[in-house]
Amino acid sequence: MATLPSLVSVQDYVRDYINRETKPMCEYVEGVLVPKGMGTFSHARVQARLAALLQGLGFDVFVELHGRLREAEFRVPDVVLMKPGTANGDYSGPDNPPYLCIEVLSPDQGIGQMLAKCERFHAWGVPFCWVIDPEKKVGWVYNKGGEPRKIRSADEALDAGEG
Repeated sequence: MATLPSLVSVQDYVRDYINRETKPMCEYVEGVLVPKGMGTFSHARVQARLAALLQGLGFDVFVELHGRLREAEFRVPDVVLMKPGTANGDYSGPDNPPYLCIEVLSPDQGIGQMLAKCERFHAWGVPFCWVIDPEKKVGWVYNKGGEPRKIRSADEALDAGEG
């Protein structure tokens, strides 16, 4: 018999998982804790390089920032770019979604799962999403209102509008 996940209140999630000291990184959807993929060295390396490369573009860059998409949904993109002056509080809320959300695939995650997460980000108001697969060395650009576009070579660029 399958066991149902125990439900966690929004208040408990904020207290125990956003303001955590020892708890694992989890996202939150309708009372259910959703574990983040286990990162590898290549995941961490790509995440750090992306954050460093994007620092000079005039945006605020954050790694592992909790975003409150709606009352009972918190997500934690690997890297986010926010327009200057829009980052306030302990996490990004419904009134200030990021400009760009980037997800770096972990070995236990699939591209379909991440593109579905990008759709949630688009519904929140995020215009641009990237998904990077460090193992296969490919990426996807998924802009709001469009279809995911696979980037296979260094000759193709990840883009996020005009900025």
